[in-house]
Amino acid sequence: MKTFKYLVNGLEVEAKYDEEDIDKVYKPLLNHWYDLYKQKQCRIVIFIAGCPGSGKSTFVSFLEYLFNQMDFDCKLQTVGMDGFHYYNEELDKMNLRKEKGSPRTFNVEKLKQKIIQTKKEDCYWPYYSRKLHDPIENQIFVHSEIIIIEGNYLLLKDEPWNQLERLCDESLFYNVNVEELQDRLILRKMKGHLSKEEAIDFYNASDKKNVETVINRSKKADIVLNIAKNRVYWHYLVFFDTNWHEFCYIGSERRS
Repeated sequence: MKTFKYLVNGLEVEAKYDEEDIDKVYKPLLNHWYDLYKQKQCRIVIFIAGCPGSGKSTFVSFLEYLFNQMDFDCKLQTVGMDGFHYYNEELDKMNLRKEKGSPRTFNVEKLKQKIIQTKKEDCYWPYYSRKLHDPIENQIFVHSEIIIIEGNYLLLKDEPWNQLERLCDESLFYNVNVEELQDRLILRKMKGHLSKEEAIDFYNASDKKNVETVINRSKKADIVLNIAKNRVYWHYLVFFDTNWHEFCYIGSERRS
């Protein structure tokens, strides 16, 4: 494992990634998106979806960091959909404050229009403040050639979320098994000063439902990464280039 330090949501994080995964999965993935950008000759938008607690924010920040270390003649930038939460004041009016984080608590139409704008021009995106627990408008200037948007519900089949998929050039699902997710989400709430019992109750009342929604209601992504203990243990990629590729990768074993 190799340790990296970079910023996630304004905070420095320390993340570990296996060097073999970097060379055989993540760098080829970034090379593929670069080729896709060159092929289309315009800004491309990539969706990365996954369950709450799967580590998407850390992962996409690592991809941005790794891309910047490689020899590309364009830029890659990552943004999240959390800035499109309804404001707490709006959630209170809709009586949805207690289920904040569920699909119903996001302004999907606002997100849709922002993605449409992003595909056409540089623009500002909102940011979700973990201090205010509310979005703040016009905080992130989106200007790069390759834009990765990450979020739990980007691939949902349900209205109005299903209107988003056609706006991306490619999608990836970052899949972590449910047992790991449960442990991570409970620990996250305990770090937020809940007791273990309170954290378990919150998981069962809220997080578990959101995890099940993502797993059961998401469309099939173009690319899937299955992760266990921070290692890619199986994945398939279907690339739109001169050939279609589909392969499995398990640790150091690769099978075409």
